[in-house]
Amino acid sequence: MEYRMPGNTGLKAGVIGMGCEGLSEDGYRMAPKLLDAAELFGY
Repeated sequence: MEYRMPGNTGLKAGVIGMGCEGLSEDGYRMAPKLLDAAELFGY
């Protein structure tokens, strides 16, 4: 995974991110499947 340093914080942030705003739309039923898939593919 590629990492970048935002500003002068000294912190590293992964380039790939996943927004989670829509996970609650179905009562979080799909959240475990989505997170498992992200882990499987190395995100």
